[in-house]
Order: sequence, then structure tokens, then C-alpha cells
Amino acid sequence: MIRSTSPRSASTSGAPTEMLPRKIRVNSVAPGYIKTPTMGVAGMTEEERREFEKQGSETTPLKRNGTVDEVAAAALFLAADAAAILPVVYGVKEIAKHGVEPVSLIALVVGIALGIVFARRQLRLADPMLDLSLFRSRAFSMALGVMLFAAVAIGGIYILVTQYLQMVAGLSPLRAGLWLLPAAALLITSSMLAPIAARRIRPGNVTAIGLILSAIGYFILTQAHVGAGGLATVMIGFSFVYTGIGPVMGLSVSLIVGSAPPEKAGAASALQQTSSDFGLAVGIAALGSLGTAIYRDGIADDVPSGILAWVAEASRDTLARALDAVQGLPGATAAQIVTPAREAFSSGFSTVALIAGILLSALTVLALTMLRHVAPTNAAEEAVPEPAALTKEKRPV
Repeated sequence: MIRSTSPRSASTSGAPTEMLPRKIRVNSVAPGYIKTPTMGVAGMTEEERREFEKQGSETTPLKRNGTVDEVAAAALFLAADAAAILPVVYGVKEIAKHGVEPVSLIALVVGIALGIVFARRQLRLADPMLDLSLFRSRAFSMALGVMLFAAVAIGGIYILVTQYLQMVAGLSPLRAGLWLLPAAALLITSSMLAPIAARRIRPGNVTAIGLILSAIGYFILTQAHVGAGGLATVMIGFSFVYTGIGPVMGLSVSLIVGSAPPEKAGAASALQQTSSDFGLAVGIAALGSLGTAIYRDGIADDVPSGILAWVAEASRDTLARALDAVQGLPGATAAQIVTPAREAFSSGFSTVALIAGILLSALTVLALTMLRHVAPTNAAEEAVPEPAALTKEKRPV
């Protein structure tokens, strides 16, 4: 029987257990039931239920001034989070669409200011929703930073790769998905092999190897172009990116949770998941907007004169709108629009890939230098002695 009275005391079920530096082992499966806040009081007797609620109220206070306020606190946290993030995303997208304007700059400043206020408040709270004290650990901060910026890079390039396959290479959605399967298989394989390698090799070095592979892939993607060989170049580069991102994401999760104190493992897991999702969203918004801005700049003077105004306007907006606008036009006229539009898109694609490659190269250096003190998992396990109670006590089968 396992009893938990605090949701923040739970460790992360998704992290590979061999990466955790603490000596926690699960060697058997026994019949019984689990009493946790998630499972409720199912299977408990009345006496056990009262004892369980008493322990929970002592260890994890849920009331303040006699009223339950967890829902209100969570709602306030989400509102403050959205108030800081949404203006920044809006400002970035507006700058990409219309250039630097007062409204977009004000949105950026407001979002950043609200984020600073939110962080300062969380630091002052005794029981914060976002435990920023975890960042005092160098291993935690570096692992989280590597995962965050790697997610930014993959978020920005993934959306452009899928658009390239369908709008530049001309593949159907089904065929585009099939072309992505080899890269997905490599991602799964590298994710499974990374924890095994980390038993003998320092996790920071394994992470750096993954970052190098991804950086190579991004630099290959800078050679994406329209015409023969372009599709093969994109798929080779993207396969490198996905192969390298597997160890980065897999080991970063374990490093993040494993470097946090046991009582804060739940908070570390929440920060890991939030940072991953946030990085993907920022990558789509920032790098995707950059690609769009480069497209608009490149196509601005290449739209032929004499075509319908709405077709010209659509062509200067996005490649997707340009392809829709030329439907029904004569083949020669359509080609005069589609060819420069695809070339402008490829230019933006290459620029985003170059930025992502430089970012991953910088992360490689940080992983090699700032995570070099993290020992291989086999060494970490050998350094922690078995508890005397467990070595002497006969364990049930």
C-alpha cells in the first residue's frame, strides 16, 4: 500500500527511472491498492479514510481562512501566465506581418513587464504555483534551458518542413506524412538508446552528441531549394534533426527531475512539461513569423504586373494563399507567380534553419561545459549505498 498526501510529492512517471540519481528501486509487483489524491478513498475503511484525510490536511494545507482556494489560485496563475505570454506572441506576429510599429512594441513591453512582475511575486510566495527556487541548481537550469531552446528550434522548423513538403514539393498530406515516417522512426530509436548510453557516458556528453546531430541537420536544411534534389535534401536534414532531438528531450527530462529535491519532483516535472510546450509554441510563433517575413520581403517585387489585384495581394501574404489564388489562372501566368513564391518560401526556410543550427551549436557548448559534472547513471547508482534496512530485510517476491 502506497499512501501519498501531497500531489507535489509525486515523481514523474514519464521520466526514465535509471536517470534519477537517487536510489529508488521498484523490484516487485504486489496485490493491493493505492491511496492517492487522484484515486480518492476507494477501497478504504471509514477509519482509514478519516486518518488519510487528517494526514493530508496536516501535510498539504488546502484551505485558507476556512475556504478552499486551490481553484482560484490555479485560475489566477493561468490568467497571469496568459497575460504575460499573449502580448509577446501578438507583438512578434504583428512585427512579422506589418513591421515594427508602436502597437507591436507596446505589446512586447507589456508582456515582458507582466512576466517580470509575475516572476517576482512567485519568488515572494511561501507556496508558489511556479517554484522558481529550482533554478538555483545549475544542472536543473541548464537541462531545462537546453530542452526549452531545442523545442524552440524544432517547433519553428517542423511547421516549415510540413509546408515545404506540401506546397513546394507538391506532395499530398498522406504522402507528406509517409515521407516523415523514417525521421519519426529515427527519433524513437535514438530516444530509446540514449538512456542506455548514459549508463556509461556522461549524460551531458550524450546530450551534446544529440545536439551536434541536430545542428548538422539544420545546416543541411539551409540548402533547401526548389526543384530536383530539394525534397531529398530536406528529408536528409530533417532526419538528422529528429535523430539528435531524441537524446536531448529524453535525457533532459531525467536530468531536470533528477536534479530537483525529492519533495519538489512534482514541481520540476511541471516546469519541464510547461517549458517543452512553451518552447514549441514560441518556435512556431517566432521562427514561423520570421520565415513569413522573409517570404513577404522576397516576393514583394517578383509578383508580375498586370494580374488581378486580389491575386497579387494574396501572393504577397503567404505561399498557401498564393497557391490558392492562382487556381484557374492560365498555366504560364500561374507559373510566374508560383515559382518566385516557392523560391521566397525556400529562402525563409533556409534562414530559419540557419538560426536553428547556430542555436543548437551554442547549446552543444553549454551542454559540454555546464553538464560535465553529471556522472553516468551507473556511477551515480554505485555511489549511493543500499539502505541497511533493505539489505537485511528479506524482500517479498
